[in-house]
Amino acid sequence: MSGTRLRFSYATAFMVPALYQTDGEAGFGYAANKNLLPVRTRAFEAGFEQKLLAGRWALNATYFNNLFHDQIEAKPNPTGQYEFFNLGQSFAQGAEAELRGRIRTRLSLTVAYTYTSTEILSNPTCAPSCFYPDAPGDPLLHRPKHSATTLLSYLGTRWSANLGGSFVGRRPDSDFDIFNIDHAAGYALVNLGGWYAINARVTAYANVGNALNQHYNEVVGYPALTANFRAGFRFRIGGD
Repeated sequence: MSGTRLRFSYATAFMVPALYQTDGEAGFGYAANKNLLPVRTRAFEAGFEQKLLAGRWALNATYFNNLFHDQIEAKPNPTGQYEFFNLGQSFAQGAEAELRGRIRTRLSLTVAYTYTSTEILSNPTCAPSCFYPDAPGDPLLHRPKHSATTLLSYLGTRWSANLGGSFVGRRPDSDFDIFNIDHAAGYALVNLGGWYAINARVTAYANVGNALNQHYNEVVGYPALTANFRAGFRFRIGGD
């Protein structure tokens, strides 16, 4: 089919533990674990891009599959400090789809959706047994099954504006049996932004994050910013 591109990638990698994970930081409530192993990862993905409507629009779709060995997680120990440990194996797979294109000459739209499924395959610390969220068969924490974004942008000669939205679905989380919380609620955000070129070297910009003032937690127990505003100037020095 005309305008079709296929892609495939395969990679392996490893990451050594951070010093605060192996040596601990008592002031931040982290206990030392000198026996942490490096994280090893095998990842591959396959997908395609298809041009539509004479190239004005493009559809991207990707399948991804990741296998983790000795992934580093943390949980409270009997002293109340967080101690890091290695999971034996864990798995994540899913699919992403993105549609982007131009509604008008200066008006563009991008819409994207991601589905993710995760699972702990083995955990050597579960001897003889352990419970959520560390037991084999449990999902990995903080990974939503469903998430989506959209961005509507206008690009003028001297100014630009954009309207963005994001949705993050319910996802596994834990307060480690303090209040028996086992998930974080989903949330939706609206963000606004824009810039104006005062001259060739000075541009003013402004952004409104979480414009609908949603109250939500990205991680259980850590409230995210409510409505917030940022503005400033960008200066270009040198060049023609």
